[in-house]
Amino acid sequence: MSVATLGWGIWWSALAWHRNYPEHQPSWVAVYSVTCCLAGLGMFYAFFTLRAKRSWVIMATLAWVANLGLFVVPWILHEELIAFLAAQTQ
Repeated sequence: MSVATLGWGIWWSALAWHRNYPEHQPSWVAVYSVTCCLAGLGMFYAFFTLRAKRSWVIMATLAWVANLGLFVVPWILHEELIAFLAAQTQ
């Protein structure tokens, strides 16, 4: 979960940076690359936590979903979020 939290923090910080300083936008390729690497690492850890004990299944599943969301949600909603932020700054 810590790795997913770090990845989501980077993603939302990049969106806040884009909204507050649109003339100095972060490289979205770099943001995606870093967050996807973190999500992959988090899924790896969640997989091995899942195999450790049955009592950790719920916690590992939560970490798995958070890291999977880190892969999928920014990729799907990128254009809509950028359009929303552009409308807010006008």
